[in-house]
Amino acid sequence: MRHIVCVHKSRLARRHYFMLVDIVGDDSWRTFQDVRKRFDGFVLFVQWHAKQVAPGGNNSAVAPAPAPAPVAAAVTDGRGRARWPICKHNRLCTIETSWDRQDPGRRFYRCDLFADPSQDCGFTQWLDIKIPENATWHINSLLDSVSFLELQVENLEDELYEIHQRYLKSADSDSASRGSRDTAPRPRKVRRLARDN
Repeated sequence: MRHIVCVHKSRLARRHYFMLVDIVGDDSWRTFQDVRKRFDGFVLFVQWHAKQVAPGGNNSAVAPAPAPAPVAAAVTDGRGRARWPICKHNRLCTIETSWDRQDPGRRFYRCDLFADPSQDCGFTQWLDIKIPENATWHINSLLDSVSFLELQVENLEDELYEIHQRYLKSADSDSASRGSRDTAPRPRKVRRLARDN
């Protein structure tokens, strides 16, 4: 089972980030649920490989579905051994996540020096299989909704800040006007003092 997860409680500069999680077996599922709860994540995409019914239609003899191509942080070298891809600089690649409209959440290998355009060799290789078109459409619509909601939150935070500043300004002017009334004698007191003398 594969999940694209939005993780909220992040120590990164961004408020949240997305990650693709591969889940194999019940132990991995429990670990995933614990991590998901701890980081307050929610699932955006799920790919489930269901069991197939054995020939003859007997449900008691269920044959497992053929295993999908392994999606791991390595590629095979042709002999079945896993190895990490190496870029044209003879350095180990990093894993990045694509967030373009065609492949949202799809991981790929990239040259370790991609941050410096003068040294980037341009090596890229897909790590994950292509996400189905229907799932891509749903992911993009959810990402658009998240972007719209984040923009609304930023606007509301700005509005709240402005309201708070106006409140502080009016509170200062009220205290200043109250302070000036207390120090200056009132006209009624002046008349009474003049009459008493």
